[in-house]
Amino acid sequence: MTAVSGKSESLNSRRNKIGEGGTFDATFSNGSLAAVGIVVGSSLAFIIGWANNSLPRQWNDAFAMVPLLVGVLIQMKSLVELLNPSALREARYLSAKNHFLLGFSITAIGAAAAIVRGILRSAQPE
Repeated sequence: MTAVSGKSESLNSRRNKIGEGGTFDATFSNGSLAAVGIVVGSSLAFIIGWANNSLPRQWNDAFAMVPLLVGVLIQMKSLVELLNPSALREARYLSAKNHFLLGFSITAIGAAAAIVRGILRSAQPE
């Protein structure tokens, strides 16, 4: 098998998942919808846990909170896009997937900033 035939096989495999008119079967999107929903819920739980932290807030906490909130909003937008029946069309599905990945990345940056901020704050002498 050559690289060209391997590429055409994967392309054929992809075409089998996409039906007529560039649409996916409804069962195909179930896994994506579940995964996005779980990650959005986990992101929201992280924000709630961080907000309920008993440490006093400072102005530089915004460096973590802003990316967290923006990222979760983008993730929720992608969840709404995936819930729309038009998400079964390939272009809409790919758009929702890209929005989710963008939101996930921004949320991860915010979570990392919050964790680093917490470590630095706990290392400071009182």
